[in-house]
Amino acid sequence: MERQISANNFKTGVLFALVIFLFLLAGGIVGVLAENYAWAAVILVAGVVYTAATYRSAAKRVIKLNGAQEATRRSHRQLYLIVENLSITLGIKTPEIYVIDDPALNAFAAGHTVNKSIIGVTTGLLGALDRKELEGVMAHELSHIVNRDVRVASIIFALVAGIGLMAYLNIRSGGGRSSRGNSGYIVLAIIAVSILLAVLAFFARMAISRRREYLADVTGAQITRYPEGLASALEKISLHGSRLQKSSASTAHFFLESPVKSDFLARFLSTHPPIEDRIARLRQLEAAGY
Repeated sequence: MERQISANNFKTGVLFALVIFLFLLAGGIVGVLAENYAWAAVILVAGVVYTAATYRSAAKRVIKLNGAQEATRRSHRQLYLIVENLSITLGIKTPEIYVIDDPALNAFAAGHTVNKSIIGVTTGLLGALDRKELEGVMAHELSHIVNRDVRVASIIFALVAGIGLMAYLNIRSGGGRSSRGNSGYIVLAIIAVSILLAVLAFFARMAISRRREYLADVTGAQITRYPEGLASALEKISLHGSRLQKSSASTAHFFLESPVKSDFLARFLSTHPPIEDRIARLRQLEAAGY
């Protein structure tokens, strides 16, 4: 398992470096096309500042965009005990716990450091799972925190937002205009570049998130020593559905299973691997006496 963790971390590092390269490349392309390097510098600075601010506030944005409310120990005693016990086992600070009032079956983790993260579940999940299944789901989400997946997810969330801002500013301004008066062609070129960068950033996020979900499944099974708990929970999720009534596609990669529409195209472009594959892998671990 350590080899799998190392391999996934390496691949994530490569993909993350690619996204950063594309981010910086965008500014250079704008400067060349518009013959205005001062404007390119302004765009880059604005993008970096906005990206940094979005990264720092990623958890708060996940809470707001998905309508989560902080849970109380009195109303969610079992959930608190499970999260606290697993956190003690992992040697980390118990994250803040949130609940989304929604019949869908789902959960999430977000944050930017191990000790400054949050974890949450839907009321539908709490009502449908038994204790072992809930432990499996919480171990999975805590794995995202321990493995620093929440940091990667927050960075990707922020980078996509930053690229979006750069694209918006470039399109609105025509790339700072050109000294040769061919601003119309410049705007078209910048729109094309912006769309390409946004698409590449999206696919990078998708690839990173899928690898991280597989890794968290394995790590969660290692924590509980009971892969069947998470496998059974995922089966219930596949039957009852994970789509939230209020959600945002921009935060989908923070969740246990995609909280947005799940038609064929959405599944193809999903930030999550097929749930059937995840269940099968967990059952293989169980059969191997993991």
